[in-house]
Amino acid sequence: MTMHMQREIEKLKKLVLSLGAEVEENVHKAVQALEARDKDLAGKIIAADAAVDKFEVYLEEECLKILALHQPVAIDLRFVIAVLKINNDLERIGDLAVNIAERAMYLSSQEPVDVPFDFVGMAAKTKLMLKRSLDALVNMDSREAQEVCAMDDDVDAMNRLGKARYYEGAPPLFGIGPDFVKYSMEGTFDDTLIVMMGCDGLRSQRTAEAFLDRGAGAFVSWSKPVSSSHTDAATERLLERLLIERLPTAEAVRQTAEEIGPDPIYEGELRVLESDG
Repeated sequence: MTMHMQREIEKLKKLVLSLGAEVEENVHKAVQALEARDKDLAGKIIAADAAVDKFEVYLEEECLKILALHQPVAIDLRFVIAVLKINNDLERIGDLAVNIAERAMYLSSQEPVDVPFDFVGMAAKTKLMLKRSLDALVNMDSREAQEVCAMDDDVDAMNRLGKARYYEGAPPLFGIGPDFVKYSMEGTFDDTLIVMMGCDGLRSQRTAEAFLDRGAGAFVSWSKPVSSSHTDAATERLLERLLIERLPTAEAVRQTAEEIGPDPIYEGELRVLESDG
């Protein structure tokens, strides 16, 4: 490695650690805002997301510049590509901090309730995972990386325990997730339209992609949680456009989303993910 290339790699390490620290701080403050029901602090987190987005663009440009000017190979190339991918993940974590802050703003106007989740403990562990994962990256420490992966089991266990406490004594509930679709369902969906209007099925694309992988033609759902009154109105208009007006799925969703708009409480937007086939 040339001295100039080494300087560029060291610069990348400092940049990704800086972005990680900024995102970690936003997550920390978002959790504080939620715990304290602090509307003002939540607003500051939402406003701070623009700086994270700009930092992500700058870091991506630095990576692309190194690839273009220095044409790194072997471990240097792998490091730059890793930073490119991690850069996108850090920006996404910043978006999740905004999501938490948005919920904090809404809850600040509601009556307090007892929460069975150890939310603060879970947040503390995930922040530690973030910090240690970036340390593992810049130090090329595979052992620490493996330990961070193992920590995820603890977070999953906390999540399961919280849900078990929440539903304790309640009627049994049945939910469909991506793993159930992939590994437990039988047969294929043969160009079926999947409409999941009762929840945020397109907050991530995992469930949608699981259905599409099994042959579904399209998957319609919300980008964030949705209130019952809002999804009822949207469902009625969507079905009218699909079954009476016979519009193509994408156009029916577009017109419905345009007419109904985002959920006024949770800001969920109606979206569609279609098969490439």
